Amino acid sequence: LGDLAKLEGHRLYIFLNAFDLDAAQLRKLEHLTHKPGVTTLWFYAPGYLSARGADLRRVSKLTGLLVSETELPTTAKLTALPSLNPAAEPALAMGREKVLKPTLRVDGGSTLAVYEGTKIPAAAVVRRDGWQSFLFASAPLPAAVLRQIVDAAGCHLYTTSDEVIYAGRNHIVLHTAKAGKHVVDLPTALTVRDATSGELLARKTRQVELECNGPKTWILALEP
Repeated sequence: LGDLAKLEGHRLYIFLNAFDLDAAQLRKLEHLTHKPGVTTLWFYAPGYLSARGADLRRVSKLTGLLVSETELPTTAKLTALPSLNPAAEPALAMGREKVLKPTLRVDGGSTLAVYEGTKIPAAAVVRRDGWQSFLFASAPLPAAVLRQIVDAAGCHLYTTSDEVIYAGRNHIVLHTAKAGKHVVDLPTALTVRDATSGELLARKTRQVELECNGPKTWILALEP
């Protein structure tokens, strides 16, 4: 949070553990995230703690959702609703086994997930004045869910599968543990080379197809 002053101008912000915020940090985050065109992904209870103690009203104010405490769930595992899991993938596991305290109920928006075995809302999204806020009361999230949120924010997706990708201005690193074909989608038409060997892989393309027989890491150099 010490870098908040450097974070202006992005479409998507992800805050994993912004639990303890002073008044200045809270105001800065509200200013940063409550802007047209901005999407924020929050985890658990951002702003819950401060020097004045614990207060879920701060979480509600920051996220734009109605956050309250519930005692009912016996697990912090989440079950995705159809809006988040339209393909009804049984392996779309979210959250953790151990219950978090306080256990949060998330209302005031479109419900995305409930606590496993209950109908208690544990994740939701709210859209206001051009900005949108996602809050999940438990973590981690699978890559498929993160991709949906990235896509909803209007950010570029380099892949629609679960490979690990690091994307910079002039290079992309892709790692896979699986054999087969792997596709990288580029934001603009670029010339792509293997940065290790110098081999030309594609010229002026928006999509690169890579293939391997087992676990592999590629370092791709991007040229205009």
